[in-house]
Amino acid sequence: MRYTTWVSDVFTALVRIAPSRFGSVGLAALGHEIGFAGLTGDDFGRDDGVTRAILTALYDLAALDLVEVDNVGTGNRVSDSGRDVAASGGLPSLWPAIGDIHITEVERAFLTRLYVASSITGDGWADLRFADAEPIHRDLGLEASGEHETRIERMTFLGDLERKGLVRAESVAIGASDSYRPTYVSAVLAAETDARDRGIEAGLLDWSVPTPGFEAIADRLAELKIRLADARSDGDLSDIGLRCRDIAADAVDVVFRPDMVPAGERAPSRQDAEERLRLYLRARAGGKANEDLRSFVRAALGLAHARTHSARTGRAAAVASAQGLLSFVRSLEAMERFPVVPDLGDDSTDDQAMDAP
Repeated sequence: MRYTTWVSDVFTALVRIAPSRFGSVGLAALGHEIGFAGLTGDDFGRDDGVTRAILTALYDLAALDLVEVDNVGTGNRVSDSGRDVAASGGLPSLWPAIGDIHITEVERAFLTRLYVASSITGDGWADLRFADAEPIHRDLGLEASGEHETRIERMTFLGDLERKGLVRAESVAIGASDSYRPTYVSAVLAAETDARDRGIEAGLLDWSVPTPGFEAIADRLAELKIRLADARSDGDLSDIGLRCRDIAADAVDVVFRPDMVPAGERAPSRQDAEERLRLYLRARAGGKANEDLRSFVRAALGLAHARTHSARTGRAAAVASAQGLLSFVRSLEAMERFPVVPDLGDDSTDDQAMDAP
């Protein structure tokens, strides 16, 4: 589960059990509504695991003026603005405005790396923990000429991000460590896609509407986007290739059905994504009229595998592999949502025609 999904789950649960401006609930009741029964006030006092994840989500929602957080026992409610957002489609309705927040390429790189360092997931929950911002700032080459100057530069840089609502400091005390975490707003910028404005900047174009059954794939694609933005070395880029290949196999696993295997033939394994795809396309997109569709889907899979086959093709190939993977997954989703109409007058669905490259 990615953090944006988790925050949406917490917000939606609070809306369900405290829908009016006068409704308020305790955190244990909120946890039960999300699916974590048996939580008590003492659990929230320990500030760990799922209880800490709930508090992190509530703090970020409160920073957006969507909820009001009072105490563990009661007083936690949806604000008037929050009820408006809930009625307007939930938290994703905020994403266009979040996408309009101006950040530089250096700030984007910093936020992506901080997100990777802060992100933690559990069984059905996700959290963003505080992480040391100093080494990330240093590794991006933002050091000044001296120690004092560097400290001032780092405080100014982090202060600008905090002013934009993109990071939260663990402590505001003078002389406190540079321990920060990204906010929900940063998570949207780092993990979600918006083809209208941010897709080109991210290097990946995507305009999909989520398809039932592909939720785990969506989470992995979001993680891929973050990893690609954070990739620095050849090893990082090779990891992108391996992730693309593995996600593609998972996507085929979602759509493949045993009844697609011809009688008398052995079902291909999950690792044999190409053979599974061939059988899938035979069942879902047969006929000469769908030949171009089949060719495109196979080509997209080949592109998704390209960075795996060669570790010396650089960042452009890694981006191309990720873009190929997106095209491949979205094509499968489209065929699942809108089944291809077979050409009943077409007799070119024999093995030779279907297996042609």
